[in-house]
Parts: sequence; C-alpha cells; structure tokens
Amino acid sequence: MRTRFSMTSGKWDNADLDVAMERRGLWRGRSPWIRRAVRELPRHRFAPDRLWRWDGWNGEGSRAYVPLDREAEAEAGRWAAEVYAGPDEPAVTQVRGWLATTAALTRA
Repeated sequence: MRTRFSMTSGKWDNADLDVAMERRGLWRGRSPWIRRAVRELPRHRFAPDRLWRWDGWNGEGSRAYVPLDREAEAEAGRWAAEVYAGPDEPAVTQVRGWLATTAALTRA
C-alpha cells in the first residue's frame, strides 16, 4: 500500500498506511498518539530532497540504486512513493558504492 498525494486537494493521504498497519496488528493499544501522528504527520516534510530507489542491476552487471530528486520526480510521483512506502519499506536516503547506508523507516 502506498500513500498518495492528491493533486486536487494538495494533501497527502496517509489512510493506506494506517489501514495496512491495522490489518497486520501493528498498532500498539497503549500508544494511540503514535497512530494519530502517522495518520496526520506529512512525512515528506522531513525527507531529504534526494532519495534512492533500488533498480536491480545496471548495465555493467553490478547492483544499482537510482537517485530520485523531489522536484524532478514530483509529477511522476516516484519520490513520494519512496517516502510513503508500506509499513516495512524504508526510504533509502544514502548510498555508498552499491550499498544503502542510511534509510528512513516509514513505520512508527
């Protein structure tokens, strides 16, 4: 499930992540504020302008991450799809060589 940006309302829709976590029993009953924060907090405000998406193998036979820049990918929605991936999919924020070295988790 991916969270979407509505071009008409100009707002992010966190409902998909909320529902996915509910179905998997990932919400802790003792901390309802966490669920509210995930549902209401626009994560894209805290993400760096460049993210990295796994693209399999490059033409030289080695593993490859491709950069996704916020402004360049805005219309296609690829940058946003990385920020608002499912509960177990981190957004890769740094790559060294072919290894992801830093990631922002999307799950609370």
